[in-house]
Amino acid sequence: MRTYKSDSPEAKARIIALALLADGGLDKSELECLENQDVVSHLGIAAATFESVLYEFYQDIEQSGLRLTNGQLDLDNPAIEAVLGEIQHPATRKALLRAIFDIAQADSDLSLGELRLTSMAMRHWGITHQSLQQASRPHLSGLPPKVRKLVTEACS
Repeated sequence: MRTYKSDSPEAKARIIALALLADGGLDKSELECLENQDVVSHLGIAAATFESVLYEFYQDIEQSGLRLTNGQLDLDNPAIEAVLGEIQHPATRKALLRAIFDIAQADSDLSLGELRLTSMAMRHWGITHQSLQQASRPHLSGLPPKVRKLVTEACS
């Protein structure tokens, strides 16, 4: 698995790629969500950088055995924690968590992988349900009940 400098555009792009692939594959509605909300540029990632990192991440998944036999990502693999560990800045973490939320709900079908990734990111980054509620931007508003429940349980 490649490594990137902390909080670099590549490290942020890989978190987005991870969220896109958490349910086993790329989904048209998730890609449309990224485009419609201009997520990539809002995170300071050039489109070419994102496309390159997405491709490289897919290669890394295939070469490092991060895909389970059912097609899902092996989120228990220590490499996933390492990917999350490349994001250090608290504001960047919260912005990426919002992107993960948006991607997870884009297709109106929350997978176990998306739910687990959300929980892992919050736990690894030390983001609590309470801190999200206290933020000036309402990170939890508009989320499906399943995601809100997951966030609450992950932070308990």
